[in-house]
Amino acid sequence: MPLDDAMNQLDVIGDVHGRLRPLEELLTHLGYAPLAGIWRHPGGRKAVFLGDLVDRGPDISEVLALVKAMVDAGEAWVVLGNHEYGLLGWYTQNADGAYRRNRRKKYLKFMGPSVALFDHFPEEHQVYLEWFATLPLALEIGGARFVHAYWDTAALRVIPPGAGLNDIGWREPTFPNDIKRLVDLLVKGPEVALPDGYVVVDRQNIAHRHARMYWWLIHRASDLRELVKPDTPALSGLPIPDYARAFGPPAPDEAPLFFGHFGFAECPGRLGANYTCVDFTGAHGKTIGAYRWFGEATLRDDHLVR
Repeated sequence: MPLDDAMNQLDVIGDVHGRLRPLEELLTHLGYAPLAGIWRHPGGRKAVFLGDLVDRGPDISEVLALVKAMVDAGEAWVVLGNHEYGLLGWYTQNADGAYRRNRRKKYLKFMGPSVALFDHFPEEHQVYLEWFATLPLALEIGGARFVHAYWDTAALRVIPPGAGLNDIGWREPTFPNDIKRLVDLLVKGPEVALPDGYVVVDRQNIAHRHARMYWWLIHRASDLRELVKPDTPALSGLPIPDYARAFGPPAPDEAPLFFGHFGFAECPGRLGANYTCVDFTGAHGKTIGAYRWFGEATLRDDHLVR
């Protein structure tokens, strides 16, 4: 299949988080096979990984090697996830010596497997840190859009689709705060500051004063509990702050949008006519979500790979 034809024959793959066996099982299910050491599709389809290859799982090195080999061979694209961004910041210092990711012990609850590998085998893994800094923060391919967490139009006027951290000042002595805020929107999505006295507690039992926002629900959520993750009954009845309404789903006439990041346990189904999340992991995190895209403007539930 010529490359131009493959642009709308894409398999969009959600967060992997260091799980090699589920990734290989998904690729096999999608029709890919390892040929000369590279996973390829015999029909010429290409894969788009939505980031978060690292952390949590036991096979981080193997996952990185598999995906990077596909990208280098022209068989896949990958956008930067917040976990690659965080891991790169863990090892990158500003001119004042401060690391760009705060090195708090609590973050090792999910970063621990990655940090152990990168600390103990630095020469083997340095290539991946350098690679992370080149990964695009968002992509447009074949008339569709791909981002890890949120397609922010204003941010993407400054950081155009295809640009990576190295294109926007990462190698400078200090990474500009105004650019960092835009990167955070793309890889983490908008967040809501909780009222005084309220927190949300994540799966690692870490309490947060800011909550991840289900931005596609902004026009349907009736209170703060319905808008944020994780579900927190104490937020029932609390009003949604006005600033949160600046974020929301794409307009109906916009290009299809695929994103990950939100960690659904089961496939949520298509979230909207032209947007959906493919980060769903099944019971006990045993599977990886995907969407088989054939160029359609209106997304279909039966193209989600459960």
